[in-house]
Amino acid sequence: MPYDLEPEALRTELIELGDAFRNHQKRPEPDHALLAELQERKAHAFDLWADVTGDTNLRQEAQRARQAAQTSRETHRNRAAYVTDGPDGEREVVVERLLTRQQAACARTVLDHVTAHAPHHDPQVHLAVLMLTLRTTRTGTGNVTGQELTGWLQDDTERVLDQLVAADWLRLPGTVTVTEALASRSESPTTRYPWW
Repeated sequence: MPYDLEPEALRTELIELGDAFRNHQKRPEPDHALLAELQERKAHAFDLWADVTGDTNLRQEAQRARQAAQTSRETHRNRAAYVTDGPDGEREVVVERLLTRQQAACARTVLDHVTAHAPHHDPQVHLAVLMLTLRTTRTGTGNVTGQELTGWLQDDTERVLDQLVAADWLRLPGTVTVTEALASRSESPTTRYPWW
């Protein structure tokens, strides 16, 4: 960010956003509702920055931030209860089912497949394979952050990712290293290639 970026309010917002993202990364578990809000703020700030500078790359960054915000909102909705308006205008909490019947059947299929085809028999590798498969099953890609991986795998994260990459089960884009993948942000998805 240019030190003399104008207007000053935009520069201040970008600095505050950087601090907010760093603080979020320090949390033990991601807060997807907060992350969606931060990504929306980032998209708005980058659009304003693009207006000031005419830089089309900033517009693309803003679009990526909007996509990341949408993904975070969907993740939050999938993991939490949600509130609707009741019949008398009162707010009521609707608890989302953990899995539908069809999803449970798919989960059993994936678990069987993980058991049969994971590149190592280590439980941590199985957990990573399961979580990455579930996250990316529809399109082959998905937003998985280093923070989420560390949350799933605790202190074994780097070792497990090294094993998945070495077995060619997980391919990191370009010259990205495991260490860089662990620092990944939600707007930069990592492709998971099929292993069946």
